[in-house]
Amino acid sequence: MMKRFSILFIVALVFAGISNYEASAITSPPTSSWALSATQGDYGTILLKPTSYGGTYTVNGRAMAAGDAIGAFYYDGTTRKCAGYMVWQGTDNTNNFAIVVWENDTLTTGVKEGFNPGETINLIMWDNVLQEEAPVTSTTCNTNGIPSINYPAVGPCQTTFSGNMIFMYDAMAGQAAPSGFTLSGTVKYANTAQTAMNNCTVKLKDASNTVVATTTTNTAGEYSFSGVANGNYTLEITTTKAWGGVNVADMLQLRTRLSTGASYLNAIKTKAADVNSSGTINVADALQFRQKLSGGAATGWTAPNYVFDPVGVTINGAGQILNVLSLCSGDINGSYNPPVN
Repeated sequence: MMKRFSILFIVALVFAGISNYEASAITSPPTSSWALSATQGDYGTILLKPTSYGGTYTVNGRAMAAGDAIGAFYYDGTTRKCAGYMVWQGTDNTNNFAIVVWENDTLTTGVKEGFNPGETINLIMWDNVLQEEAPVTSTTCNTNGIPSINYPAVGPCQTTFSGNMIFMYDAMAGQAAPSGFTLSGTVKYANTAQTAMNNCTVKLKDASNTVVATTTTNTAGEYSFSGVANGNYTLEITTTKAWGGVNVADMLQLRTRLSTGASYLNAIKTKAADVNSSGTINVADALQFRQKLSGGAATGWTAPNYVFDPVGVTINGAGQILNVLSLCSGDINGSYNPPVN
């Protein structure tokens, strides 16, 4: 009881002289999944700076209003539970000051009713307009307190629970997680006819090079991914189509490239010319062309049968269209017409 009394005493000191204080437990939860357990143990306190003193709280891009809420959540195994919430009472936040965050107790065997010490605090907002949760995406810890009140210094903002915690947020923002966006486009051969590359396997890889989705191009060479989250992605495209199209004309283009510089060939032709996969175009590539055209063993020709460009894309709040060109490695002038398969 002593710890519980001391925390309430500190909260009372912080907000002494401000009328209409309401604890979070007085109001009903904004949605049933935010309901608290019937029995609680000790607790910590999260203070919210009133907007009249510079506090800034937004949900999905707008200022929080009556009926919105902020909650703190823990996990009981894989089940998410609410350890404390505060329902907004008005736009100026004059009736909202604190979230009591409950700690797990041992009174009920096998039932987890709050945070264990050191457990991560998961903050979530409730958007009463959209009637949906909005995960907290940014916070600003207290720096200057409340100007009109000379109160004891509160502790630093923390991400894990401790029973004697008490700290204040100057600002908090929540954004509902998007359901995802669409990434689509075409894969076509870089010849005059812009031949559709059907039946290609297209893998979508995230920034950690993990494959998050796979699809196949249709008869028009089209592909599409839905539900793609924000982030940087790379397409890995493969095909079983037969290789071809390399002739003396390609060798002449390579020689011109070596004599005139990088600007002579565009991105997809540069990839097609780099037959030894070195990342640069040089005489070593020319040697591989000479060996290939003479029927010799071009052992340094390590490029895949088909190359593709561009393959990188960023999703940032909207769908994207990425049209990809392809060439057979070595077919710099795009003379080949790949078969349908």
